[in-house]
Amino acid sequence: MALLNRLLKVTLNSAVVCLTLTAIKTDPVQAALFKFNFISEEANGYFVYDTSVSAFSDRPGLAAYLDAVVEYKIDLGERGLFQGSVGTPIVFLLREEYTPELPESDGLELEVRGSDREPQSEFTFLSYFYYPKSSFGESIALPNTVPNTARLEVYPNVNFPITRGESAFIGTVQTKIEKIPESVSVFALLGVSAWFTLTNRQCRQYWLRKIDSNV
Repeated sequence: MALLNRLLKVTLNSAVVCLTLTAIKTDPVQAALFKFNFISEEANGYFVYDTSVSAFSDRPGLAAYLDAVVEYKIDLGERGLFQGSVGTPIVFLLREEYTPELPESDGLELEVRGSDREPQSEFTFLSYFYYPKSSFGESIALPNTVPNTARLEVYPNVNFPITRGESAFIGTVQTKIEKIPESVSVFALLGVSAWFTLTNRQCRQYWLRKIDSNV
């Protein structure tokens, strides 16, 4: 009977390990989220984007990730607070061969269509974060790191293709990107562990009673 008890314990513990590992590996969406943060004396905010969204590009040096932003907040103090849950991040590399009229730089843009703004608007919202040339290593993939400092330009009343309207903010901000913790995986792990702790105890008691009745 002691041998059967040991075999039963090993079997149950193996099941706990296998199913717990499965729970950890089944959270691709959370694992793809990154949060872009910026701050200065006059402007601060963030936007969260999903790096698993495929890129759309119609010319070299530019890629749009349609609706990859799942949350954003741009706080300009008295100049306005802009926040919502849908937006498009755009990575751009301004190069002389592509845009000779603009200084060469790398950039990350947040675009929110008027129909996606909260409340809805006839205007598109744009914010540009400019970095020195080659900051992104010539890549147009959504970044998971950025330099500490960027030049920010915010245009809340853009009417494509006529005008960008007046800027609400132009200045230097401190920036960083952080990976969103895989909270769903953590909760799944805790839930599975707790459930199997209880189930392990109940199963062990059941099988021990069954073994005792057959001895």
